[in-house]
Amino acid sequence: MSYNFSLPFSFKPTLILYSMKNTLVLGLFLAFASTAQAQVNLKSLESKAASTTTGQQISTLLTSVESNIKPEAKTTEFSTTKKTSWLDSAKKAATSEQGAALLSQLASGLKSTSFGSGWAAIKDKWFASAKTTNTNSGLKTLASQLVSNINTSSFTNANSKTTLDGLIGAIK
Repeated sequence: MSYNFSLPFSFKPTLILYSMKNTLVLGLFLAFASTAQAQVNLKSLESKAASTTTGQQISTLLTSVESNIKPEAKTTEFSTTKKTSWLDSAKKAATSEQGAALLSQLASGLKSTSFGSGWAAIKDKWFASAKTTNTNSGLKTLASQLVSNINTSSFTNANSKTTLDGLIGAIK
């Protein structure tokens, strides 16, 4: 007994192979595209994490510099009218530009007697640099110069400068 049947369409094996080939190519393309997108997302997350870490380091540096300077070394104006808003801004600082501007404000809020004799020679150039600094390395240089030019007697304790130098060095 033999059965004879026909399909309502013409059967062409090459059509099936062509369709399978397209499906395979489409599948490979989608797999590649999703992998590439995952890599882009990972790089974006890494970049955000790095900037967050740097932001936290900048904020910590700024608040630490201020807290390691004796109240007597600060001007009355800074201590009474500017310190609270400065600290609020310092806690939120996340960029080198913000850090440089806040360091400049802090330096302006220190008495001239808080600085060593070398400060007079670099003061104007330092403040000019603070206005244009937009990199972390520039911020590190400003912070280092400021800390190194503050009289040791203006710090809250003997280890303040060493502590601050460590914080400056930790900024990426």
